[in-house]
Amino acid sequence: GAAADRGYYALLPVGTRSEAAAGSYGWNSDGILCGGPRVDDFAFFEALLEFAEAELCVDLDRVHVAGFSTGAFLTYGIACRYPHRIAAAATDAGGLSRAYAKTCADSVGAVPVQAFHSRADPTVPYNGTALWAGQDEMDALWRRKNGCAPEDEGRVSFASDTTTCTRWDCADAPVESCALRDIDHCWYGGRSGGFASCAPRAGDVDATARMFAFWDEL
Repeated sequence: GAAADRGYYALLPVGTRSEAAAGSYGWNSDGILCGGPRVDDFAFFEALLEFAEAELCVDLDRVHVAGFSTGAFLTYGIACRYPHRIAAAATDAGGLSRAYAKTCADSVGAVPVQAFHSRADPTVPYNGTALWAGQDEMDALWRRKNGCAPEDEGRVSFASDTTTCTRWDCADAPVESCALRDIDHCWYGGRSGGFASCAPRAGDVDATARMFAFWDEL
């Protein structure tokens, strides 16, 4: 589909089966999500890179990582741990645990990062929880890591009745964050999660298309 049309390989692995929700799968970013400490999805990511290098004709300097929900948590975690092995990261409706966000903030390595999140997300709240950092906190974390000054307010890079995207062209790598109004826990502009309320609306940013556009300009 979208990847092949642009000359990308798309690796779409299946995560760990959830013990709490039958038929549900997900990812473990730092021991608090699907599978708990017994599941090492960072090791799995390393194995995927080894597979791509051995079996596919790919440019390992152009590896991009994207994820939805628990996959977004894992994507942020990969960007924190492997900034030297990925070209960019894109997250949809996710964050990091507050403990891991602190670890990430203390780590070294800039990564172009793009985020999509609904302000009305009931599953991974935009403003975070006692356990998870909110989207504004994640954006601020990456602006600091990528070399933006604290007072840099960014610029509006996309605006509609439902979506506002803000971009910061930081010294070491860009950050873009798209906030949506009045929609569920979704892959925005497409389908996901089985929620009827995830049907694309006029004005919604197309997360897939915008991710590829972001990567192509790097």
